[in-house]
Amino acid sequence: MRRHGIMPNVLQRLAWGPVRLILKLFAGLEVRGLENLKRIRGNMIIASNHANQLDPILIVACFPFFSKHLPLVFGSREKDFYAKSGWRRLIYGGLFFRLMGAHPMYAGLRDYESALRHHLEFARNGKSVCIFPTGKQKIRQEMLRAGGGVGYLAYATNLPILPVRICGLENVTFLSVWTGKHKVTVTFGEPIHSRDIFVNAEFVTLSETQNDYREAATNLMNKIHSLTNER
Repeated sequence: MRRHGIMPNVLQRLAWGPVRLILKLFAGLEVRGLENLKRIRGNMIIASNHANQLDPILIVACFPFFSKHLPLVFGSREKDFYAKSGWRRLIYGGLFFRLMGAHPMYAGLRDYESALRHHLEFARNGKSVCIFPTGKQKIRQEMLRAGGGVGYLAYATNLPILPVRICGLENVTFLSVWTGKHKVTVTFGEPIHSRDIFVNAEFVTLSETQNDYREAATNLMNKIHSLTNER
């Protein structure tokens, strides 16, 4: 069993204040839909678009500091995936990610249960899991294809899904955030029942195909992108 340990709780809450303060002051951070968190009593799946490498810690900073859902468990790629990421390869993946609450999803296995084994285990043990269905940052406006992992995770755990839309963080860097030219908005949508992202909402057993999971993930991403930033 892979343990979450105490460090994700410590580090996520330590980062909460500085990240929230900086983005409030210099990027006008606005969090909408927090009332939707109160509608979820137990753990959940958080599904978000991926705008920036700062997305995970931004999502943490948008939760109330004493939220029962913290610390979150995140999905990441294997350490080898970051081998060509320049200096970032020294901290991306591996121990640092684990200390921050991120655990690898294994690509290319053609078996979602094996690929998501850590996240399934955490979800079944009461942790809230945050997934970026497209698996990569979306710099341009077109919507990237969603992988089926989040569909399988929803199917296997039957947990409620909290859709999250991040706007304004595209192309933001550690240096550019200080210019005050960005406006970041994070919207928490209404919780979605896991069954509602599937075309066949009356499923009973785990007999869906990979295409069904991908279609469910696409449906979920459509719901995420439909979240409006208007009051």
